[in-house]
Amino acid sequence: NYRRGRIRIRVTAGSFQISNTSLLPEIPAEKLFMRLHTSREASESSNGLGLAIAKKIVDVNALKISYHWQDGEHMFQLEHR
Repeated sequence: NYRRGRIRIRVTAGSFQISNTSLLPEIPAEKLFMRLHTSREASESSNGLGLAIAKKIVDVNALKISYHWQDGEHMFQLEHR
């Protein structure tokens, strides 16, 4: 995120959604859950282990994770399968 950016959290009976503003572009689908993938735009920014660990937790618990990027916001949603 960046200074004066925003983080949104939305919870419903069947889903959890979190989104944040970012100056970084959309994360390509094939690199979304790769460990330690870094962006060319910012050497300090990385998906690191976070998304890879999140994906493993989702898989083990029979959940579904989806990602969407729109208008400078990265959005992740978790749902029951």
